[in-house]
Parts: sequence; C-alpha cells; structure tokens
Amino acid sequence: MGFCRVVLSTALLLASAIPAVAGDRLFEFERLRGIPTAGVALRNIAGGGLPWTLTRGEARLDTDGAFKVEVEGLVLAAGPNAGTNPNSQFVATLSCRNADGTLNNITTAPVPATSTGDARIETVVALPSVCLGPIVFVQGFPNLRWFAISGF
Repeated sequence: MGFCRVVLSTALLLASAIPAVAGDRLFEFERLRGIPTAGVALRNIAGGGLPWTLTRGEARLDTDGAFKVEVEGLVLAAGPNAGTNPNSQFVATLSCRNADGTLNNITTAPVPATSTGDARIETVVALPSVCLGPIVFVQGFPNLRWFAISGF
C-alpha cells in the first residue's frame, strides 16, 4: 500500500510539472526556403531583389492563434553582400485564401534580425474563420519584400 502511495504521489507531482497545452496545432512547416529568383511576387507580396538562402527555418500556428516562425542563416545568396543579412528587422506573414477565394494576409510586428540572418517571431494572431492553402513568408522590414517562404 505504501508503494502505491509513493507511485501515485510521484505521478501527480510529475503531471503538475508538465505545462498545459495552450492550443492544438493547426499546421507546422518544418522547412522554409529562400527566394530562389529575384523579384518573385506571390500572394500580392513582392519578392526580394536578389536570391536568398537559409540554413534552417520553421513555422507553426496553433488553434489559439499562437504563431511562431524561426529562421537561422537567412542571408543573401548573391551580390556584393552575399552571406549577410542587411535587414535589422524581419516580419512574418501568414497568407490564406478565404472560402470565397479572396486573399487574407496577416503580418506580424517586426522583430530584431541579426546580420547573420537569425530571428525568432513569437506572437498571437487573429485567426481567420477559413485559411485555405496557408503560406508563411518571412520579409524584411520596413520594405516587406519576402526572402523566405514555407515550402521545399
């Protein structure tokens, strides 16, 4: 009987240490890619003026609107400043098609970005009632040209 109490007490203690889940995952992109060709416009968002590359990128959105985007090594792939990020801030845009096919782009507030292209965006967005074909863009601020996108 004493053994059962110890096991039950330990289980309750461990369960209380596990953080509560805020929201279920709506989507997760485990890979982002840099803009392969300069100037590619998608979903009414202009592309960067040069190709970009990145070491790692991911994005996720939860049912409670928690939106997280992380990039590492998002830098110019060509030009005289290749291998660097000339932008001091990035934003992320969640791009959706509404049920009627119209476009709904939701852009975050800017966050700091390093010269080596690292940034973390963690925010809460107002979710649309429908989001068909979600795409996540990472853009420079304040010019809002995209440099990375969900996809492969």
